[in-house]
Amino acid sequence: MDKSWLNIRNRVDQRYRDGGDNFLNWAFSQPTVNTMILCPYKWCMNTVFKLRVGVRGDLLKNGFCDSYKVWDLHGEVLVRVETSNTAVSDEAEDDSIEEDNITEMIHNACGYTNVEDNNNNSEDNEEPNVHATNFYKLLEDAETELYPGCKNVSKLSFIVRLLHLKCLNHWSNKSMDALLSFLKEVLPEGSFVPNSFYEAKKVLCDLGLGYTKIDACQNDCTLYWSDYADVQACPKCGKSRWKFEEHGGKKVAHKILRHFPIKPKLQRLYMARETSTKMRWHKEGNVDDGVLRHPSDSITWKSFDAQHPTFSAELRNVRLGWSTKGKLACPCCHKDTQSTSLRSKLYYMGHRRFLPMDHPWRRSRTLFDGKVEMGVAPNPLTGDEALVQLQALGNVSFGKGQKRKRDVHSNAYN
Repeated sequence: MDKSWLNIRNRVDQRYRDGGDNFLNWAFSQPTVNTMILCPYKWCMNTVFKLRVGVRGDLLKNGFCDSYKVWDLHGEVLVRVETSNTAVSDEAEDDSIEEDNITEMIHNACGYTNVEDNNNNSEDNEEPNVHATNFYKLLEDAETELYPGCKNVSKLSFIVRLLHLKCLNHWSNKSMDALLSFLKEVLPEGSFVPNSFYEAKKVLCDLGLGYTKIDACQNDCTLYWSDYADVQACPKCGKSRWKFEEHGGKKVAHKILRHFPIKPKLQRLYMARETSTKMRWHKEGNVDDGVLRHPSDSITWKSFDAQHPTFSAELRNVRLGWSTKGKLACPCCHKDTQSTSLRSKLYYMGHRRFLPMDHPWRRSRTLFDGKVEMGVAPNPLTGDEALVQLQALGNVSFGKGQKRKRDVHSNAYN
């Protein structure tokens, strides 16, 4: 597909209108599409299904999502980048795995595949656009040694791995600044160690992992953007958009800010090819042989697909049916879930209840918890029973500002 029309900022231009129509013709020609597609309008960001007339109106009025470069959600196929066929030793291949992953991460984030390293082959020698410039800059950083003579770590992989460690170990921003300052001193002169955490964090934006700050309600009821951009108080709970604090005897107003990701989390699951393949496994890799291996083998999943064919036609759609935290986290056992706390964590037992009554594992004390299991499997929760549980909850106030009452009806369960 020709995507040059996306660079035309005047959406009245006939070239932009023709490009948008060509995109719609192509998207609606896909075999899995019925009457609606995900809207690539920059505020919808492929999270809302709309009819053709609605998508076209959004594209002409508001524009296309700038971060959506590979149209894989509308049928465009990601092409695997072919590597050199030069024979290499096993040792060299092992050493290159990490750098190959970094390069693949760049391709996944920027949406470029099968590109040439030399970007000066254009006949008219056009200047690369912003996205292409970031792409080639990241590739250059992935090939640049962290310091002269360093063969194992590149400038980019060092930053990525360091920020990964920060997330895993919950390091503060202050400790990161101190660590980077120390590494700057001990590594050889001319190293590309960032001067601060802020400088290192800029790399995440080019890799598609950044975020923007958007005003939000104190109780997380509403995001103040799109139709709510100019609202001064939350239309749901009535909380003011402003927070007032006293400084020097005067009241100063501050906006309440939250961190809202640029890309939805579910969309990020499909940025990397390996993750995308796993998210589609329930449809492409699972074998329907009567054995329950995955939630997609269950009656509930299949009945849902039968009732909602438009949703199930898109195999990348994700189904979520139950709270996976707390003492009653199992959707199969529901109120009969057997959970035990171990320090601050919960673990779930009682799996032997699902075995036949004459199974030897039911009588085994040494292989499990030292007890004989004589219980029977719980009955599946019916729709009517689930409705009774919901009614037992009574009035529910949403938002972080409301404290949950623990003395709810005993039939409310999870």
